[in-house]
Amino acid sequence: MVAGGAVSIMPAILTVDTTGQICTWSLEAEELLGYSASEAVGQSIEIIIPDHLRQRHRAGFGRFVQTGISTLPEVVTTIAVHR
Repeated sequence: MVAGGAVSIMPAILTVDTTGQICTWSLEAEELLGYSASEAVGQSIEIIIPDHLRQRHRAGFGRFVQTGISTLPEVVTTIAVHR
């Protein structure tokens, strides 16, 4: 925690394939999200997507897989579910 109640966050790097399955999971992702790489790799990315955002994620991810066009920046800051 830093001054003013803000939280300092390290970037978590992970990759997913076209089915939404996690392929890589960084040490920072382990620390930030609570899953070890061995627990996360092979799982659906939805393990870290809050329930209320899953439909939105599915729609956007599906469009990306079909078209190859993403509306997201290369680096995304978002909320996620901790183990």
